[in-house]
Amino acid sequence: MPETNTDPKFEFGVDLQKRILSMMYFNIEFLIQAERYVKPHYFCAEQLIWVAKVILDHYQQYHRLISWDEMAENIRQAPKEKQTEYLVVAKNCYDLMVKEDRFVKGALKEFVQRNLFVRGWNDIAKLYNAGDAKAAFERYAKNNQEIAEIEFTLPDRCDLGATYQQRYERRMAEAMSQEKHLFPTAITDFDAALNGGLRRGELGMLFGDAKSGKSIGLIHLGMAGASQLCGRVLHFVLEGSRRLVEDRYDARLANYNYYSIRNGKAPQSVHRLLTQRNQELAGLVLIEGMTDKWDYTVIDLEARMHELEAQGFVADLVIVDYGDLLVPRKSTKGKYETQEACFRDLKTLTMKAYGGRGVAMWTASQIRRPTRVAKGPHPADVDETFVWTAAELADSYAKARIVDVATSLNQTLKEREDGFLRLHLAMARDHVQKVTVKLRSDFTRMIFDTLDTQFIPQTNQQFIAEALE
Repeated sequence: MPETNTDPKFEFGVDLQKRILSMMYFNIEFLIQAERYVKPHYFCAEQLIWVAKVILDHYQQYHRLISWDEMAENIRQAPKEKQTEYLVVAKNCYDLMVKEDRFVKGALKEFVQRNLFVRGWNDIAKLYNAGDAKAAFERYAKNNQEIAEIEFTLPDRCDLGATYQQRYERRMAEAMSQEKHLFPTAITDFDAALNGGLRRGELGMLFGDAKSGKSIGLIHLGMAGASQLCGRVLHFVLEGSRRLVEDRYDARLANYNYYSIRNGKAPQSVHRLLTQRNQELAGLVLIEGMTDKWDYTVIDLEARMHELEAQGFVADLVIVDYGDLLVPRKSTKGKYETQEACFRDLKTLTMKAYGGRGVAMWTASQIRRPTRVAKGPHPADVDETFVWTAAELADSYAKARIVDVATSLNQTLKEREDGFLRLHLAMARDHVQKVTVKLRSDFTRMIFDTLDTQFIPQTNQQFIAEALE
């Protein structure tokens, strides 16, 4: 006979309960968690209770998922008058084939907690109404403890000798994923040093002096990911204005002066080009402004990502402009620890986003403001062999140990005038790289890199004069 219980239940919808049972058919990790906390009588119908009991009893006896043939054998052993009912519900749950569903995983915990709450509250009310306030309070405390202890985590362990095949399959899957989910920088020498570009689950950082082109670099990287159809790009703006970033993207798309576009002075030919290019990128780049307060955390970023996921936009490459503006999820002692904690939060997000699917992410950081004294110019302004290293990062050098790729932007005063920029790959993944690439650049057109050998930088005034002719 199926297990029955007269305790009240918090009844999640029948459809959701069937999806929970379906995952108990197909997902061993989910079943392990359910076996620890779920009681068959938590379900709202006799047929669902029976299916849950069979699945859980089978796991407790054999420590593996139940097959459909084994479920069918249990149905044949049930009372004849119940077999048809059990068959219909058991087959319905099986045919859903819910093998992985992050929403169902989250719902399972709440399903258990609310059942515990309702059953516990019923006991508390009975004790209190009977005049035993002390026993009611003790039951209340115990019930709260039971609810708080519901934690769906698996032990982090493995049997090394027995799990090689799983490791081999994991490595092959990761290798395939990396090949499919590379996010190139569109800078040939850099992509060669990075074996193709940034990977899903990795955090890259641009760093440099104030006004050195970090935000422009992030726009270039976002555009590289989208225009090469590597995936969807989500660009978080934490400082300034979302509209300014939109204008910068348009300048990069059109290879035209940013100030002319922003002020509505670009010619119709630029307008027609931008119309075409933006149509090609529809649905690939989303710019999210988060500038209305100064205490955003990675939790806020992830919440926006979940909100967009519900609307059908799942990011592959995330741009955070920029990481130094975030605050950590937990309180820290000082500025050093704060910056380190924020970058650890970002790194965690790259690996854990979307239920472990992960994203690639680029962000930026400041260096310590160099002292320019009257004795002479700073080497960064005059020496074309000088590069900023990770040791110059502001507030916390630990950021360099957290990110997977750290790249500095370097430009003397003459290089800026001539339209050149040097990118120095200070660190890459688990080893130090010493790669410096000299690029052509034009910050008025948001150009971070161009292979145009006839590249001639123009001033804003020249562009505006040309547009007004």
